[in-house]
Amino acid sequence: MSAYSYSFYYCFKIASTIGNIPTPETGLEYLFVIIGYLFALFIFALLIGQIRDVFQSMNQRRLAYQNKVEQVMQYLTKFELPKTLQDRVRNWFQYNWEDRNTLEDDDATLSFLPATLQTELAISIHYDTLSKVKLFQ
Repeated sequence: MSAYSYSFYYCFKIASTIGNIPTPETGLEYLFVIIGYLFALFIFALLIGQIRDVFQSMNQRRLAYQNKVEQVMQYLTKFELPKTLQDRVRNWFQYNWEDRNTLEDDDATLSFLPATLQTELAISIHYDTLSKVKLFQ
């Protein structure tokens, strides 16, 4: 068993590129150093995993933002709304993303837009119908 612990120790020493460490002399010292290396390896793997999770979370938020913008722009294009209004909505998305780096998750497609933009969108979408009603003429 001691040959295995010596080889295990040297493998960890080479892999971790730690130098100028006194070489253990007894079997108990080798065991202690190996346990220390395993603990350090575990902490390092945990740290790398956490960093990966942070980047993955950032990518998911960016994808959610891009999908939401694309969905809204398709909605606006479907109703052939004026280009200036589409630009204002796109600019609001861009400002909101740059300011808070997030979008709230709401059920309705356009419910998170400011009330003024919601009103303007509703008027643009339903203008033809409303203009035919005698009450609104």
